[in-house]
Amino acid sequence: MLIHIIFKHPSIEDTGSYTCKVIYFQNHTLAEVKANLTLALDEENIVMISNLVKEITNLEDLVKGQEQDTDTRMVQLEKNLMSQIEEIENQRNQIDNITKNQALISAFLVGVKEETPLTEGQILRFEHVEQNIYNDFNPETGVYTTPVKGLYAFHLFTMVRGITFEKSTEIQVVANERVKAQLFVMYKYYDHVSVSFVIQMEAGQTVKCVVAKVGDPGNRLYMFPYTGFTGHLVKAM
Repeated sequence: MLIHIIFKHPSIEDTGSYTCKVIYFQNHTLAEVKANLTLALDEENIVMISNLVKEITNLEDLVKGQEQDTDTRMVQLEKNLMSQIEEIENQRNQIDNITKNQALISAFLVGVKEETPLTEGQILRFEHVEQNIYNDFNPETGVYTTPVKGLYAFHLFTMVRGITFEKSTEIQVVANERVKAQLFVMYKYYDHVSVSFVIQMEAGQTVKCVVAKVGDPGNRLYMFPYTGFTGHLVKAM
């Protein structure tokens, strides 16, 4: 905005004129005030100039006040923005914690659904499901998959019907394709044995129960609750 103010002396003896140019930018900064006075000053002129200076000073104070108000509003807007960002971060952390806590829970208890004949190399499927949090155990394949890196505990318990004393039946617990525990059954009628162990595993590794040896074709596993497999995550790492 550009303001031109021209003052003319009313007398006939007017020997000149003066011009006051005020340049005011829209960003509320008083950038330039220039005055060029080219006449002989009397008392009335001095009063007029004094009033003009006061008006300019008031204008400058007004602009400064507007700048201060603008700065105050900007500071408040920044505070509001930071508060909203902090709230979003808190909500994101809450979602992450819920997801993390869900991943830190894994447990299952499964069993043999019906009396099962045994064959060498067979993976026990444990189709009777008592508990299977987040379905980390697959009853169709008999394979448990670890959801996270951590320390795990497993327990296998079986009741096997035998026919002869001369040959043994053996069942292995295989973790990450390595045998970590093995049951040995060699009894003519019924033998109830179990094995437990803990193991540190990476995420995505597997655990399964495999029939390593069958002592007699008549050997059978009794159904749950006599035969079952259980495991859980002890601590994530």
